[in-house]
Amino acid sequence: MILLFRKYLVRLFLSISIAFVLLGVFYYFRYQPTSAKSFTISNHQLWWMLYRIQRSGETLKAWVSLMGLGTYSLVFGIFVYRQIRKNPSAQLAFLYLFIFSFSLSLMRIFPLIPEGSLPFHQLDKEIITRITYFGRLFGLSSFFAASLFVTGIQIQKFGMILLINTLVSFTISIILPFNTTILTSALIYRVGEEKSLAFFCLTLEILTVLNYFSTAVKHSRNELYRIMFFAVLMLTGFEMVFFIYFPLYVPGMILLVLGTFFYLRTSQKLFLWS
Repeated sequence: MILLFRKYLVRLFLSISIAFVLLGVFYYFRYQPTSAKSFTISNHQLWWMLYRIQRSGETLKAWVSLMGLGTYSLVFGIFVYRQIRKNPSAQLAFLYLFIFSFSLSLMRIFPLIPEGSLPFHQLDKEIITRITYFGRLFGLSSFFAASLFVTGIQIQKFGMILLINTLVSFTISIILPFNTTILTSALIYRVGEEKSLAFFCLTLEILTVLNYFSTAVKHSRNELYRIMFFAVLMLTGFEMVFFIYFPLYVPGMILLVLGTFFYLRTSQKLFLWS
């Protein structure tokens, strides 16, 4: 399974990332996203639902934020793809899937496209929301799987874990209830079970960090402690950028990029990736 992933699936996912980035570039030059759009929002804002009302110029900010996620996914995806071609590493493969999941966020560009401009732009906003949350859940579960392989799970378990992650993420994203009367400034519908979903995501993140921590304690390697720290930076950045809440977006992207860069650099030295 890992060989099939290296040879075909990563190329497919990388092509999807490139296509989404090109879509974002096309949208900017075709429609010049500078006008405001109206989004309603509840007055109660919890940390996992940092929404805000769109104001003048917010459409451009939303586009810039989404393009930042797509660019992150493409740049680091290319780097990890080159490593996967040389190393049949399950940890690398699941790390790539975490990075690729950011590309799915670019689906949120479609609600910004003016109605009637494209024959295919009327993609149902509920479908866009479900794809976006599938990417969120699939990305977190993939990072969790990457941490499992750091603990020493055999690479033969790759196919089984990949299948479980995909099915669980798809199932949850399909059954999630949405309030379709509230399109938020994150360009997705509001989730009906916000607390339950937030608890599930937070649990995955905590378990991921605990896997890295237990491995570091077991092997007493400073590099593993550093990898755990950089994983915390990546997950923190992930939470800060997902809802494209602009006051948190910039520091979130900084944490995400720095965390990913140093995570890859430290892992490359520790596991002797060529």
